[in-house]
Amino acid sequence: MTDRIAIAAATRGRPRMFDQLLQGLAGLTVPGDAQLVFIFVENDQRLTIGDRVALFQDRTGWQARAILESEQGIPFARNAALQAALDDGCDWLAFLDDDEEPATDWIARLLQGALDGGFDLCGGPVDQRRPAENLTRVQEAVWRYNQRMASDRSQKRSGPGASDQRLDLATNNWLCRLDKVRETGLRFDEGLRLTGGSDTDFSRRAAAAGFRLGWVADARVSEEIPPQRLTIGYCFRRARDQTMAKYHMTYRKNGKANVGKAVFNFVFKTLTGVIRVALFPILGSYQGLKGVRSIGVGVGWIKAALGRESRLYEQVTGD
Repeated sequence: MTDRIAIAAATRGRPRMFDQLLQGLAGLTVPGDAQLVFIFVENDQRLTIGDRVALFQDRTGWQARAILESEQGIPFARNAALQAALDDGCDWLAFLDDDEEPATDWIARLLQGALDGGFDLCGGPVDQRRPAENLTRVQEAVWRYNQRMASDRSQKRSGPGASDQRLDLATNNWLCRLDKVRETGLRFDEGLRLTGGSDTDFSRRAAAAGFRLGWVADARVSEEIPPQRLTIGYCFRRARDQTMAKYHMTYRKNGKANVGKAVFNFVFKTLTGVIRVALFPILGSYQGLKGVRSIGVGVGWIKAALGRESRLYEQVTGD
């Protein structure tokens, strides 16, 4: 039986990066006798990518469509792509981000990993690409920190016992068996409009609904890191906002508010973070930046407990 695989990406306000994505997708190796179709969702007030998607279709010979989703928020764009793939009768839906480039064998390895593991939902690693611009000393330190953190996360997911851990799978490298979606009616939570985390939330609800989740370590994509993300402030804000989003998923959307745990984490994470930051001349920049992240996590816990929500994806970074 021929597998029909939809490959989707959402985009907004990053035309250069989107063009790089199209260029990378054009070089994909088709897995076996599978059929590839492409769905690109522009999450904005007007459709600007139609001509480029049409050119991509003409150049590759693969079916491709551009969809406008004017309701702002990543889960709306993801659901538009999901619905389009379901309506098209696809067997699988893959997601990646508009600032990424896939390895030529990315989708072939991702599909094979899903089939070999019997996975209904799986993900793979995202390698970070160094910006072309010259980096400042601080940006260089943040770059090295991000590289080490990404490597540590990937090793944990690929190492012994990884299958026994909960996998929070992000749509930056993601493949889902659509028969399971049809069976369960699962969708991305549109209440998580700008907070981030609707893919993590989908992953957790998929596991609860009986999806088999897995990790495919050799299905790789790479991500361009804009220089404006290589700052101490961004490290803090991202940790804070991701923590707020996870608190909302775990507690608030289930009608809970674990204030005691939030206060404990605020005190503990902030204190250990401050100590790391204070000792960075001795411990080095990696531990110092871990301290910044720890402070961000602590602040995220207490802000979320006080009813604040993340606005992580309200602004576009990159071009």
